Amino acid sequence: MSFDNSTLLRVTAQDIVNGIRNEGPSFVDLVCTNKTRKAIKGTEPYRSSTDTMGKDLGGRAIGETPPLINQSLSSIDWDMLRYHAAMALDQSELTDLSQYFEPLGEFARDLVQYVDVSMELDLQALLTDSNFNGQHAAANGAWSANTSTPILDIQECKRLDVPNPDMAILGATSAAELARHPDITGKVFNYSGGGAIAFSALKGIVAEILGIAPANVYIWSTFYNTAKFGVAGALGRVAGDFFWCGRKEGLLKIEQENSGQVTTSETHLKTELAYSRTVDFLRVDTFLGGEITGL
Repeated sequence: MSFDNSTLLRVTAQDIVNGIRNEGPSFVDLVCTNKTRKAIKGTEPYRSSTDTMGKDLGGRAIGETPPLINQSLSSIDWDMLRYHAAMALDQSELTDLSQYFEPLGEFARDLVQYVDVSMELDLQALLTDSNFNGQHAAANGAWSANTSTPILDIQECKRLDVPNPDMAILGATSAAELARHPDITGKVFNYSGGGAIAFSALKGIVAEILGIAPANVYIWSTFYNTAKFGVAGALGRVAGDFFWCGRKEGLLKIEQENSGQVTTSETHLKTELAYSRTVDFLRVDTFLGGEITGL
């Protein structure tokens, strides 16, 4: 396998990355409201829940002038970061590796994986930040214990933090624990016990509790290497013990227009291949998202 120049390599790698994205969006693209902007920094307007929720105006005498309600817009600033990864590819090494597998396709997938994990970790940090999300602890402890009360916890998350959610995100550990919790398995017709229900059934139950569509219940199953370069690998989860529900309109991903590019830089027979996305993540209203802690 050989390449005439770095341009051919870049175009081929870009096609591969586009193909990966066509196979399925990254998790951040899936759960966020995605907006494209030219500017790296800017201000995003939104209507605050404190303005859109009704208030008690009381009854008025016939003929009295109706009270005026607030019509102002709120706003939040964005400041994009560059999420990118690169690797140096020697043409001779690529030719050598092509005896065993298609190296460019494998390496392009690696770049996408590194960038996706970096974005997901920042999104997870945002969803667990009490400055931007309602939070309350599970009432009766971790969901791994049969004495815990996950249905109550989810109901309370909706009641206390997010009165009208349209989506939910479960960490991989929490999803597995719910799938075998007796309060959840007991809601499945003809369940005989001794195991766990399918995640498809779990999504339906969580959706029923929250009053949302099952398709809007997401299980965050991304795993990654938590170790630094040069150190033995260590398996970690982006979201393990984790439950968040909210409204998708309140979870924004602002991305620059030319984001998602593959670029190359060539020196002799070595080409540096990079994949980049320019993004910021925003939570616009604390009433539009809530987390259950202590799971």
